[in-house]
Amino acid sequence: LLIIAILVSSGLLFIGGVHASAQVGGTIASDITWTQANSPYQLSGQVFVPNNVTLTIEAGVTLNFGNYYVQVNGTLNARGTSDNNIFFSSNVSYSYNQRIEFLVGSTAWNEQNGTGCIIENAVFNNVTLTINGSPKISSSTFINSINSYSMISVNSGSPQIYNNTINCQNNGIS
Repeated sequence: LLIIAILVSSGLLFIGGVHASAQVGGTIASDITWTQANSPYQLSGQVFVPNNVTLTIEAGVTLNFGNYYVQVNGTLNARGTSDNNIFFSSNVSYSYNQRIEFLVGSTAWNEQNGTGCIIENAVFNNVTLTINGSPKISSSTFINSINSYSMISVNSGSPQIYNNTINCQNNGIS
């Protein structure tokens, strides 16, 4: 017996107790948390985090980029744990899209207050970072088997990048 139920409020389809990917795309209008309970998430278009908006990604979440990207002009708080990483992945041939991009206006990480843009304890599988701001990127693993581009491109800002493992075909950080 197969049980199928549609939960309209969450936009998730459950089939036999397992739900399909939550589709996400577009501009995030207000603070939101992507939870492990609703994971995996599938980008269905570009995601934009505007100024004064926070996207929080819980430990254990998987975000599949496909051929899209996340652009941050507000705050991205993606903090996994050492035993419950966040997974950013794409299996699409690289076209400069599979990335998280911190724009100049993104909220700088403030170590004293513990606020601002941060990615900790994450695994990047064929997903890159473009940095034009000052996020903290730590205790993460970057794996690139599809393309020969840099895993982390710092164009401007003063990011804090440390305690990461980078395994790629070309430049780890440029």
